[in-house]
Amino acid sequence: LVLISIIPLGDTEDFSKPTLTVEPQSSVFTGDKVFLKCSLNQTLDGWEFLWSKDSNTESTDAETKAIDPAQVSDGVEYKCRARRRGRYTDYSEPVTVTIHGKPKSRVTIKPDQHVFRGERVTLRCDIDAEGVSSWKYNWYKGHTFIVSTELQEHTVSSVTESDAEKYSCYGTETEGSGKSQQS
Repeated sequence: LVLISIIPLGDTEDFSKPTLTVEPQSSVFTGDKVFLKCSLNQTLDGWEFLWSKDSNTESTDAETKAIDPAQVSDGVEYKCRARRRGRYTDYSEPVTVTIHGKPKSRVTIKPDQHVFRGERVTLRCDIDAEGVSSWKYNWYKGHTFIVSTELQEHTVSSVTESDAEKYSCYGTETEGSGKSQQS
């Protein structure tokens, strides 16, 4: 038993317009990888996806298109549509990718003057970024990685001479792929 689907060849097709989404979001940091997904609410197989960048010539790609961080440009508009057996859907609503510079990180220390052996020292990592709700903080002592934590502060409870070093931090978004600059 074989089931054959017949598509009417009238003036209007019953193809739905695809929905275009951006992952992780349409506003990203410099160097982030961007994924575009062209979703089509159709049960038929055999679709090809056509991608348009700033209304330029279309390129054929899969339903999900990865854009290399080196190729991501600020303010570029993307659209997609689908093709099956020579018939085309309408274009999706366009999305615009906005690039922000990587947020800056800054380390502060308490107490902020010289300390004596055995004293407690607290380092704090502040990241200047709008729209990011939570960070994972990555700490370095010199060039050596210490810890990755969701706590904004790193404490050395009883300092010794071996703790004398330059400390730095950077953040990675907990709900995204963005990274800050290293302090």
